[in-house]
Amino acid sequence: MPELVKRAALVLMAVFSCATDSLATDLRGQVYGYNAYTQQTYLRGGAQVKILAWNGSAWDSLQTAYTGPDGMYYFPRVPPGYYYLSIDGKNYPLQVPDSAYYDIAPIVLPN
Repeated sequence: MPELVKRAALVLMAVFSCATDSLATDLRGQVYGYNAYTQQTYLRGGAQVKILAWNGSAWDSLQTAYTGPDGMYYFPRVPPGYYYLSIDGKNYPLQVPDSAYYDIAPIVLPN
């Protein structure tokens, strides 16, 4: 009987460890700037990007990243849910799905 209990415990641990891995999503996105004079977009390197989460009384920064020269940013292992994506102080609603990876639609910042 103790051997059966050990095996059941191992199976449960394996199931829960897989389940917790699936409850986090790797996010990536891209930021563009907009030049009103030329009416063209450009890759926006160096932008500060934050994921803001509601803590019950205020919005807290969950993670912070900066865009690379290609305008890309990455956030590893974000739990599924509703957030705000803050880019240089401008907030955009964000829903993170329960999937391994998620590409956020490109965002064009007005100048």
